Amino acid sequence: MAGDTTTDKEVYALFPYEPSKIGAILFAVLFGLSTFYHLFQMIRGRAWFYTAFVIGSISTSLLLSSLAQDITLTTSIQ
Repeated sequence: MAGDTTTDKEVYALFPYEPSKIGAILFAVLFGLSTFYHLFQMIRGRAWFYTAFVIGSISTSLLLSSLAQDITLTTSIQ
């Protein structure tokens, strides 16, 4: 187009965001520790209404750990 000055090496990014691997790992570990603490509280206090919260926390911990792994894969591909 007229006035387009991008080269092959420049890529348009709507949201210029560089994910931090250290931040992703740190947050995944902290969230996982919090999940295990809530699981312990649920079992010790027999608060079975916490079950949905704990299941959601476990799935979020797995998601965050997979995101930390994905950051490694996408940076090695580029």
